[in-house]
Formats: sequence, structure tokens, C-alpha cells
Amino acid sequence: MGSDLYRVKVVSKKTTTAVFDVKVIHPDISTIPEDRSFALMFLREAADDSLLAREVTTDDMTDKAWLKKYASGFIQSVGLTLTGKSAKRGRFTVTVSDPAWLDHVEPGESFDTAAFNRLDKYDKHPPILLTKDTAKPPTEVDDAALDAGDGFIWIPREAYGDVRMVKQLPPFMQVPAYSLSAYEVVGEMTGKFNPKRLQAWHGKAVRVMTSRRPQEGALGLLKDSADKFALLTLSGWGWSKYEAIGRLRLKPGRRGTKTSYAEVLERVLTSATLVKKKGDTLELTCRMPPDGRKVPFASESDVLALLAGPLGFDFFKQGFKTKAPLSDALTRDLREQELGDAEYLYPAVARAYVASFTIEGTTKPKKKLTAEALDALTPPAALAALSAPWPTFTLRIKVTDPKWIAHVDDELPMFAEKDAVLAKPATLAKLAAAKEAVKEKAAEAKAKAKAPSKPAPKRVILWLKKGTSDKVWIASQDGATWKAQYGRRITPNLEEKVYELASEEKASAAFAKAVEAKKRDGYRVAPSYDAAAEVLWKRLGLAFDDSSGVPAVTKVGPPATAATHFENGFKAGDTIYAVRPRKMVGTYRLRTIEELAVVVESLRAGEDVLLETSRKLGKSGMMTTACVTLR
Repeated sequence: MGSDLYRVKVVSKKTTTAVFDVKVIHPDISTIPEDRSFALMFLREAADDSLLAREVTTDDMTDKAWLKKYASGFIQSVGLTLTGKSAKRGRFTVTVSDPAWLDHVEPGESFDTAAFNRLDKYDKHPPILLTKDTAKPPTEVDDAALDAGDGFIWIPREAYGDVRMVKQLPPFMQVPAYSLSAYEVVGEMTGKFNPKRLQAWHGKAVRVMTSRRPQEGALGLLKDSADKFALLTLSGWGWSKYEAIGRLRLKPGRRGTKTSYAEVLERVLTSATLVKKKGDTLELTCRMPPDGRKVPFASESDVLALLAGPLGFDFFKQGFKTKAPLSDALTRDLREQELGDAEYLYPAVARAYVASFTIEGTTKPKKKLTAEALDALTPPAALAALSAPWPTFTLRIKVTDPKWIAHVDDELPMFAEKDAVLAKPATLAKLAAAKEAVKEKAAEAKAKAKAPSKPAPKRVILWLKKGTSDKVWIASQDGATWKAQYGRRITPNLEEKVYELASEEKASAAFAKAVEAKKRDGYRVAPSYDAAAEVLWKRLGLAFDDSSGVPAVTKVGPPATAATHFENGFKAGDTIYAVRPRKMVGTYRLRTIEELAVVVESLRAGEDVLLETSRKLGKSGMMTTACVTLR
């Protein structure tokens, strides 16, 4: 659910009551919530294969409506007694409605949790007990009845964009409208799957098991794999090898928040299908959802985005995934103008590729479909409403050279996003002025770059990575004052304590004593400033000055000159705010070059490191990320 906030240790357990030692481990958290939703969350997080996990999903734990109604049915009461001098540690007593909800925790066990307080008030609910149903789920499946069953929403295939890996999808995917805990699994297959049943379930709501973890969505059969399958959900799609697949049926009992069609319509794209291609001209038939949206082509910028979309823009590589004359030319434009993102590229160069376009024969839906109207319908009625004819129009495009549409054929999926109209094409004069401004800005940054200034000798950086702990401790001394900054390496701001002593000698003694204490706690010492500078220049090809509180580039060499995000490499004045090994999910925030050196030293030659820089992506203001392959 996010970063771990607390460390929990089971102190005792007796029937329906357990006592836990709870300790804050996140620098941004200062209290322990005496709350039912907090208790239910950390009990659920303690084991994915517990009896409690079969009744409560991760989605349930963050659903306010579900928690308000049912949390008190699982958690009868909670109590907190603080055991330290602050509010960051205490004994947390939980009484549950059934011993089964504590079955997976035993005295002496400990775990970290991201649980938090979700609500302040809860409805009263009778005790919820373990369902002791020994009957086996039905193996025979009435697919027609399940297709028309309640508790599902229908998602148009246009919501998923380019799914060429998947066999032709039906027009609409059946997806659960509630959390998985609201359904039972029927006709589950394990081991060798029945091909005829799989074919019948293509596009229908299923539960799959992978690594003993359940997931729900619509099943998709892949074109080139017999043992891997796609799973299409409201938020997107992916594929994997599954241990079990079964259809879903809504069961009587608990319900949380139902998914709204507002989320569905927001994802549905306008599709474009090739009708005719001749020379430098395309004729496309476009189809829009009947929700009253506008035609998404206001200028040549939007038309170029449609043509380039299937080529797959790669933000990190600053280019396109599919090779074609258009993608090669756009990549050159992107890098020459240092625009950072396709959103700013297309308006800048659109008229170099799109000579003209026209929109003709736009039809209107018989009835505008709203999310509110669809939400009020039964699943079969909602499917019927969505199946009515959608608005269409003809889009004719003339390009400046036939090679710009060489990649377009009748099998190429082409889509335009809702409300994604881009800026109108820039004039040549504006484009020249923008390029000149970029050059002037780079020259100013280089002129302002300061010479490296070595920090005070009394600075030491220590770090700890053990289990779920990943912390940094930075200590520095200036005369009779020394200070410590500390917290998790992924957080942008560290907590700080300043110590003022009677003399420089006493400050030095206290400083050294604190460092040794951290070492005894398992902290490791980062390379010294000089050693860090040597490592970063040798392996990264960058020299820095971090006197401003963040590493700023002062000198550039290989391999940084070949960074895949910058055509011309780094420039003096670029600052590095965060670093991430490619295999890592989060980023480490940086304040010193020693912290950066710790990450670089942990990687082998040939591995990639991602550096979050001060370069901005046009009007968005987002910082760009450069990729450097270490020596």
C-alpha cells in the first residue's frame, strides 16, 4: 500500500485478543492511531494467505464505505497504552470477533506495515465469523447466466488501446464492479486448462491465481502463448502464467463501493481505422464513445500525434519503440530541440509532416450516455446501452511526404485520448526563437556554474539498509555546533537536530560519540567526500559541488556524455535531486555526493542508474530523468 510506517511485534495472543508492540519507523509519522481500520489493515497485511485475507481484500481496506459498514464486525475493540517517552511506541490490544482473524499471527513474530487510520467513525455491525462452508464450489458453469449476472461493469475494448498481443477481443469486457471479496469462484480450473472453456471465457470476468495471490479482471487469450494469459482490469492490462482460473459470481453478503462508469468512460479512446491509403493521403473512419465528447482533432498537432501514437514514444530513451521513417525523423527533431516529451514535440514540428486534414460526416448518438445513467442500469441493460451505435466521422489526412504514413495499414491500431487536444502548431519564427532561448539558457547555466567547494572536514554520512529499514544519517560540525539530519533515504526532507556546546572540543567529542553509536546500531559509513568524488568521476563521468544542499554538476565526461536522456550529455549547472537503480521501484533523494556514491558503489559495471535532474519538460515543469550506464 506504500512505504512502511510501523514495526509490529506480536506480544501475546489468547483466543480473540492479541497484544502487539507497535513502533513508528517512518520519519513523517509521530503517533499510533487507536483505530479499528488501522488494526484491520495491519492484521490483513501480516499474511496474504491467511483466513482473514480470504474475507478481506486490500481494496476493502482502503474503501471507506466498506470499512464504515464492516470494520466493527471484524474488530470488536482496540486499545493503546504508550510505553515510551513519546507517542511513537505503545502496546496495542486488539479484540476480534472470531479467533480465525488472529490465526496467522503468533507471539514473537514481527512485521512492518503501511497501515494507517482511514476513518473516525464506524457503523455498529454484528460479529463477523468465519464462514464454515465445506461444500465444494460448483465445477459446472452456466456461462450465459454468469454473462447476465449482477455485480459487473462492461468496459469497451477501446479503453485498452493497442492490445495486438491479445487475440481479437469482444466489443466489451466484463469486469467485477466490487472488490474480489464480494464474489465466489465457480468452475475453477487448475493444472491443464480446458481450451474450449478458455475460449468461452475470453473477455469475461475471472479470478486468477499467480504465486498464490488472487487477482480479478477480464481474461484475455494471447496470440502467441498457450500457457500465459492476459488480465484486463479497469486500470489497464498485463499478462502472466496463472496457476488457476475461475469465473466469478456475485455472492450474497458484504459490498463495498461499486465502480462507477465515470471511471470507464474516462479511459475509453477514440479509435481510427484505415479505409484508404493512396500516395500522401489517408482516409480513416473514427469512432467515438457516445458520451458527448468533442472530436479530438483541432489542429495538425493532434493529427501528427495520431500518426505517431502506434510507434510508441519512449520517454526514457527519448525516441520511439517502432522503427519507421516517421519515428526516425521525429526522434531527430526531439533531440535537436531538446523538447523532452512528445506533448511539446508535435506542436513544434506538426506542419513539417501534416500538410492538411479535414473532418467530414460527423454523426451524433441518438442519446448521450452519462455515467450516472449507466450506473443506474443493470449490467445487461448497461451493455445494451453501450452497444448502441457510436458517433463516427471521416478523417482525411494529407502528409508532406508519403513516407510519413508508410507504417499505417488496416491492422494498425490508432487511438486518440479524451480531451487530449494539443497546442496548435508553432510558426517557424516562434520555433527559431524557442531554440535560441534554449541556447541562451544553457550558456547562462554554464557561466553561473561555481567551482567545486569542498565541505567542512567534519562531515560524515552513514546509512543503514536492513530488512525494510533504509535510512541515512548525516552529521556535520561547525565550531562548537554540530547537527544531525536523519530519516529514510527515499524521503525528500530529513529531520534535523542541532547541538550547541560550550566549546569546539566538546562538540567534536559529542560528534564522534554519536557517530560511534550509529556504527554500533549497524549503520555503515559512506565513502569520504574525496573518495566519493573519485568514484563518481570514474564510474559515472560527473563531478559535483553539493555546497547548495544538492549535487550540482561542474564537469562532465564519459559515460555521462552518453546519457540516453540527453542527446548532448549533461551540462554544468544541472542538479541531481534523486537517484534510482533501474531495478529499484522508488528513488533515493540526494543531499550529498556521498549518498550518490553509496548507490553507484552498490552496482556493477554495465548496470543502469537513473538520475532525476533539474532539467524541465517544457510547460509541465516536471524534472527529467537521465539514464547512465556505469563503467
